Amino acid sequence: LRDPWLGTVTLFVAMKGQRLHRLAYSPCCATRIHRIPGLGSSKDPSSTSTATQSFLLLSGPNPDRMTATAIALFHAPPARPVPCVGGEVVPLSSAIRCAIPPVLKGPAHEDVVMHAMNKKCIICRDSNSRVVFTEFGIDVLRCQNCGHIFSSYRADQYYDGYFGEEVGSGDHFWSHQAKARMYADFSDRFVAGRAGRLLDVGCGLGYFVKTVSSFPDWQVVGYEISKAAVEFAQTKLGLKNVFCGRVEESTFPRGYFDIITLWDVMEHIPDPDPLLSYLSTIVKDHGMLFVHTPNVQIQLPKARFVRLVRGMNPQLHYLEAKHHINIYSMNTISKVLRRNGFNTIDFTHLHPIQSFSGSRSRLLKLAKNGLYYVSEVLFTVSFGRINTDNLFVVARK
Repeated sequence: LRDPWLGTVTLFVAMKGQRLHRLAYSPCCATRIHRIPGLGSSKDPSSTSTATQSFLLLSGPNPDRMTATAIALFHAPPARPVPCVGGEVVPLSSAIRCAIPPVLKGPAHEDVVMHAMNKKCIICRDSNSRVVFTEFGIDVLRCQNCGHIFSSYRADQYYDGYFGEEVGSGDHFWSHQAKARMYADFSDRFVAGRAGRLLDVGCGLGYFVKTVSSFPDWQVVGYEISKAAVEFAQTKLGLKNVFCGRVEESTFPRGYFDIITLWDVMEHIPDPDPLLSYLSTIVKDHGMLFVHTPNVQIQLPKARFVRLVRGMNPQLHYLEAKHHINIYSMNTISKVLRRNGFNTIDFTHLHPIQSFSGSRSRLLKLAKNGLYYVSEVLFTVSFGRINTDNLFVVARK
């Protein structure tokens, strides 16, 4: 392969069972490429070409499910395909443009990373960490200084692709029916019988906004970064109070909202400080910030258990390391909230999402609700020290 973009370099990839061109439309799934020490000057057995660098591809993607064995870079095409036991060798063509340009830009004697790795803890800003879980090539790290758990995947601070380019007209079970009881619990406890203004940040398809909008004494606003989700909320649910954009760029007056909610948002944000510091200015002095996010104290053991019992399967849920960048505990989420002006932190319990990993099984739903009641008891008898539920956080200034 002689490509102007590649210069005179030829790239051959040893794969197991699948072709690398799939990587072209899923470039983020393969995470790390390491140089194989000692092979940089070895002769290719199939020709007189010299392999200038050799690499080992460590991760297999989802949904492509590929497992690569080795990559070698040659100055000239070998006379015959590079042998690969148990696999095939695929010459790479134009897919290299969008799939793995970092390979050719990296230093000759250093690891080459296909996605930039995040190794800095957002709680204490320390970079000393160790791996506690690996999910399809993405390391999940524990800060050695403060104990915060976070993904090494360097996600976009304002990623807007969770809902794709268009939201279909299905029943949206996970966003609607599965969360309806949780939203009803919240409304009964914090909204019913009161009046005020509520802002839902990262409102997704808008079902929570619709729930609270049914209370006539509340002015409700939803903000969502995904254009597709906002279009669904506005056209399918008829919500004219849902807006597209970054809420930090809005022009709400100081102390404007009585309640601000973050449902399943905090775990997706690489650096929560810009958002939280802004929200602290637009919530009233006696207002409330409500956060719902996974609890690492239960999520990490659950992921390890699923891996032990079922292995690593792209169809199963573990820690969702590509999307859940920060996985908080009661301690770490309290720290990040306090430094952004929320000085009173309490934890409560609402009925959980009425589904287990998207399943509609009544048995799994019953089991999940049983665990919820056990969590409430443990939380009460431990005086709030043991929390095996998701984190439902009530933060006030």
